[in-house]
Amino acid sequence: MEWTSRVLAQALDGLSLRHRVLANNFANVNTPSFKRSDVNFESAMKEFLTGGTTKAEFKVVADNSTTMRNDDNNVDPEQELAKLTANAILYKALAEQINRKFGQLRMVVREGR
Repeated sequence: MEWTSRVLAQALDGLSLRHRVLANNFANVNTPSFKRSDVNFESAMKEFLTGGTTKAEFKVVADNSTTMRNDDNNVDPEQELAKLTANAILYKALAEQINRKFGQLRMVVREGR
């Protein structure tokens, strides 16, 4: 697989995981003592892109350092929705890049007939 395609595939995997984690945060907005989590997307991709790893190693990281309410929950629904929206926009942009790559490959294959 070409380097660019590998990077896009790794990024989509990380963004997909992040979307599930952020959606879980939002789903637990009213769960007492629930602590929000996120994915180390940026740092994992940076490590991958600089050659520190052969595959991006995405990890779910809990935020145990904050509390927003009296019930010990630290999920801010507005913040989670904003992060979900930003994540979805980035995912869609990268998915479109992969679709373009496949379109180029289809064109090359068709021209060879």
